[in-house]
Amino acid sequence: MGRKCLAENKLLLYTNAGEPLATITCNESCLVGMGWVEEELLLLCFEDGVVFIYDVLGNFVRSFLLLTSKLPLEETIIQVYIWGSGLVALTSAMDLQVCDTVHAFSPAVYTMPTGLSEERLAITMVVLQPCFSSSGLVEVFLGTADSSILAVDVNGPHDQLIHGRLPAPVTSMAIAPNGRFLACFTLGLLTVVSTSFTTKVLEFDTLADSRPLDMQWCGEDSVLLSWEDCLLMVGPYGHWLKFKYRAPLFLIPEIDCCRIITDRSCELLQRVPGPIALIRQLSADNPSAMLYNTLEMCKVVDVKVDHVRSKDPPGQACLSAEILHAIQANIAAAAVELTTVQQKCYLRAAACGKAFIKVSSAYTENFVAAARKLRVLNHLRRRIPALCLTTTQYDRLATSSLMDRLLARNYHSLALRVSEYLGVQRDRVIIHWACVKLRSSVAHKSLDGQMRPSMNNACLKIPCYISQIPIVTTADVLGCRQFAMALLQSECSMIDQVKLLLAMHEHELALKKAEEADLNLIVIEPKNLDFTGFLKDLIKPNSILVINKCDLEQVTLTEQMKKIDHVIISVKNNTNIENLILKIKSKLKGKFVQTEEIIITRERHRQNLEQCLQNLVNFKNQKDDFDKAAEDLRLATRHLGMIVGKVDVEEILSSIFSDFCIGK
Repeated sequence: MGRKCLAENKLLLYTNAGEPLATITCNESCLVGMGWVEEELLLLCFEDGVVFIYDVLGNFVRSFLLLTSKLPLEETIIQVYIWGSGLVALTSAMDLQVCDTVHAFSPAVYTMPTGLSEERLAITMVVLQPCFSSSGLVEVFLGTADSSILAVDVNGPHDQLIHGRLPAPVTSMAIAPNGRFLACFTLGLLTVVSTSFTTKVLEFDTLADSRPLDMQWCGEDSVLLSWEDCLLMVGPYGHWLKFKYRAPLFLIPEIDCCRIITDRSCELLQRVPGPIALIRQLSADNPSAMLYNTLEMCKVVDVKVDHVRSKDPPGQACLSAEILHAIQANIAAAAVELTTVQQKCYLRAAACGKAFIKVSSAYTENFVAAARKLRVLNHLRRRIPALCLTTTQYDRLATSSLMDRLLARNYHSLALRVSEYLGVQRDRVIIHWACVKLRSSVAHKSLDGQMRPSMNNACLKIPCYISQIPIVTTADVLGCRQFAMALLQSECSMIDQVKLLLAMHEHELALKKAEEADLNLIVIEPKNLDFTGFLKDLIKPNSILVINKCDLEQVTLTEQMKKIDHVIISVKNNTNIENLILKIKSKLKGKFVQTEEIIITRERHRQNLEQCLQNLVNFKNQKDDFDKAAEDLRLATRHLGMIVGKVDVEEILSSIFSDFCIGK
């Protein structure tokens, strides 16, 4: 990588659409390397071994050291390779400093000796991630000055003994996204070998008299090499393509493609996906292509689908399996297509095919799933938020990770709509929004330890079933104790209230809150059984005195203690646990409103039912706006799900009329 010097000690962050995100000011000027890890954290590694971590908005997260005090003071970092969740740094002493994960509060760093020296230097290096290595550990490949490659892990270096198989030292290396292949560039020659170094896959003469500025994989079967004015793509069997560029470019490899960054654009280069290649190939005579071409002909001659169907021979039913396969292929092609116009063409072809067969559930489910996925992807690919994901990347990216990326950019409105559209919980979106709102208010000194009406009203709009604890914790850390205490009052969980009050050292208030609970279990050991002290004050009508460790000490109760609702147990020996459960049931029975098989608690369940009822009333009043009516019905279902668990549309009635037991 070499040394990178920051202009004016500033680092600018942009989206894929060229929109500015943040500006990072660095105190150091000798930057060795930088890169992103999977969780979209930016790592800046300087030659003195300091690594700074920033989020996507340029906020400082943490820092750590790669060079420990045990190493010589004159030792520096000369190369760094950032991968997945960690990084590997090569020191001036030719040793490797490895950090497996940067997400820990204090990332662990360890040393891997390479056996190299000033007489035998390392020119380039790549990292084979633990998920691809045979040992399940980080493995580093080092291209040496004597035309060899070292494989280094915690067990030491292993020379691959390729001195005679390469004409010159390896100046550039790149590992395929699947971890199976290693691309090496030596004196104009591109060589692809297996990462086990047992098989040579490809040898291609680029006819270049200089090393490429960058070399990366494009998917799993092509290698990209860039020079100042051109980009060379080498595929299987030595097939190649050459692209001309007016300015230098930067390559960012992905699992199924490669992003090309220039001073004017951000391009995506990938192999034509299989479903599209199957349909759009010349002289295609497969059912998928024929179905797509049928739609194109209907558009040209303005032929109705019903008219085409009427001319089908009586025996056409035997082709229903092939037509169904063609429908699924067009749906798959739409899912991997990047342009919206062509997506609609493939989906129309699939919809056209259903006119020739009996509609099946497989067709319906796949069609709806593809349309839903494309709607999300197309929205993400807009200029804002500019998350240009392919279908393969979207499928490998969990929904929670997608929400994390939106929340990291503070796109709360979009994250909320996406979560509702995909049917995932929106609690974390609302909590994250509230915390960001709180930090922003404190940064602008709009709170300053006091509750401001705007912030207070914003937090009070948070639904009651969402925990307020993260927001309260954030407010307390920011020094807004009064606001945190007021917000804590809206937390439904009494247990969480008490725990947080104790963490905030509000012991008297925590005790008072505990006394307001529907049921208190006072657990005490026999040796501390003293009814003349504080224990007497704790005993309330809603309390059960639980005397534990009866297996260790004889329990003697006074006449006054016997009048108290109590139970003597041993958790270790499971003694009288059943009696304790019966007492808890007996105590709670009078705390609830009970009608036949339905038990409704006083707070959360009641509030959710009231909100469900309100949504049903809104649904009933919606006469023209079907979208709002559907949303009201969905929200009503969600509130029921907050009580009885996740509720599917098909299970609503059966859940209500069979085993509906709120608070069971």
